[in-house]
Amino acid sequence: MEAEDLSRVAANLSFLEVSGGDGTARFRVLFHGVTIGQVYGSSDCHGKYLDQIIPAARHAEGLAPYHRALETGSPVYTIHDVTDRNGRLVYYERLLLPYTSDGHTIDRILAAFEFVSPDGAFEGNALIKSPAAPPTLRMSATIEAAALT
Repeated sequence: MEAEDLSRVAANLSFLEVSGGDGTARFRVLFHGVTIGQVYGSSDCHGKYLDQIIPAARHAEGLAPYHRALETGSPVYTIHDVTDRNGRLVYYERLLLPYTSDGHTIDRILAAFEFVSPDGAFEGNALIKSPAAPPTLRMSATIEAAALT
């Protein structure tokens, strides 16, 4: 990959700071790529917590993968089916990578997103807040580290 390609990748990344512990953890946005801001319907998410960005009715399914990454210390991969405002199906893929500064406590999460529609083009603006239907979980996986031999 050429260094020039990193700006394209950065548009689909989010970097979050974890505050609080199990059950009370919150996830504050330190960086949100342009694409992520567009699908969340907020161009400037910096400094906001995910529970302030994600609609309250969708907190349970929207925040669960972040809590899972925090609890396990392992990457979490999910795919949700969402529908854009024109009724087109969009696969919303998310990979969460937990990080620690002290080697023990997860204090940051890097999130990588991809949005793909079998129809090709789709309306990405405020996709996550689309009133058409809540996201439907297609797949969720916690990626466990294998022992190296």
